[in-house]
Amino acid sequence: MNLLERDMLQLLRRGRDLYGYTHIRAEFEAEGSRLEELPRLVEIGYKAGLDLIIKIGGCEGLTGLYHARSLGASTIIAPMIESTYALKKYAEACAKTFPAAEKHDTQFYFNIETAQAYAIHEDLIAESSKLGLTGAVFGRVDFSASMNLPRHAIETPIITSKILNVARACQIHNQELIVGGGISFDSIPVLQKIENIHLNRFETRKIAFNKSQLLQPTLIHGLTEAARFELLWLKNKQNYYAHIKNEDVARINLLERRILSLVA
Repeated sequence: MNLLERDMLQLLRRGRDLYGYTHIRAEFEAEGSRLEELPRLVEIGYKAGLDLIIKIGGCEGLTGLYHARSLGASTIIAPMIESTYALKKYAEACAKTFPAAEKHDTQFYFNIETAQAYAIHEDLIAESSKLGLTGAVFGRVDFSASMNLPRHAIETPIITSKILNVARACQIHNQELIVGGGISFDSIPVLQKIENIHLNRFETRKIAFNKSQLLQPTLIHGLTEAARFELLWLKNKQNYYAHIKNEDVARINLLERRILSLVA
């Protein structure tokens, strides 16, 4: 481990013990995580005693599911589910990828992140329960964008009221609910309203939190540290690829000089 990775490991261990960190997150979709960098993130998370969430790239993302399985992900999330048909295809892909023995140790969620998905959220959640999936993730930023609302609308009543409706449906059908998307200090009162109905976890871009943290005055510190972890991870990632980019510079310069000397 390099120095940045050691800092990240200590940060995650503090977050686990003091701020209710439960998982680290990676995405094959919007974040564009690459397979060569993910083992480094996974190693840091596992050494810190945290589980791994992977958001795959589609309802039938078999490649993403196989990669998630090989990395030991305990939680899988499928994006852009907008029909019960797509949900069934996702459940079939999960069953195909994860043997029964492993499936018991893995949680499978689908994302409600568009107005189209929300319009049939009750059907989706009921079907998810029938299919043996774990629950739903409400992505506030993408959902706001699908309604042609600006990013700052995520904290407004128009968005919160819809999440509360999803929470009620999840409660009725015994499905878990995770809320993410632009989680910040301003989100705390909103998350508390949701938790009063039904909420299992909430998550930032790289860290998932236990819902119990909503009652703790240290949550602000936990969110700050989660943002710092993402910053450290991006710096570490940048250094990693900069090293790869520069590792052949000397050889390239040598060959260029040699070719020029031969031409001359």
